[in-house]
Amino acid sequence: MSAIVGGGGGAYRLLDQRELSGSTNVVDFTDLPISVYEHFEVRFSRLVPVSDNVGLSMRMRVVGGGSFANGGFDYEFTSAAHTSANPNYSGVGNNGSGQIQLAGALGAAATESANGIVRIANLASTTKFKVVSAEVFFVNASDQATRYDTVGHFQGSAAAVDALRFFATSGNMAAGLFQLFGVKGR
Repeated sequence: MSAIVGGGGGAYRLLDQRELSGSTNVVDFTDLPISVYEHFEVRFSRLVPVSDNVGLSMRMRVVGGGSFANGGFDYEFTSAAHTSANPNYSGVGNNGSGQIQLAGALGAAATESANGIVRIANLASTTKFKVVSAEVFFVNASDQATRYDTVGHFQGSAAAVDALRFFATSGNMAAGLFQLFGVKGR
């Protein structure tokens, strides 16, 4: 582990990172120290899919659950997106989904890449929804500057969550860096 910011409340600590190369569909962060950190943040940069129009989504796994929840009503989310060609926000939402959609239509050209921050809270709670807020910015497959703002939550179980999965919704990811931070509250 490598400390990013030390001391009092709100301290960030780098817990894990994954540098992607080749072709992969999923990035998993497992055995999260939910008893130590109140919130988690995943930052990704230079993310490039193998082909154009690949989306990015996430799922969660409950403690002792074995597999990542992917039932039709496990997640709820809403995303607002805009591009340089259409600066008005267009939204997409789903109140019963097998994933939380973070972005769509990522571009695969050498000049295109996605970057973003995903904040996750309440993972240790057995009474509160596990909530997600994400900001993703990239150049899409049509060479347009694009931004997605997403909020959502895991509603598949009240149990604590100890793992996060990020995955390409179609195709694979060719390159990029995913970093997991623990955030201490107060």
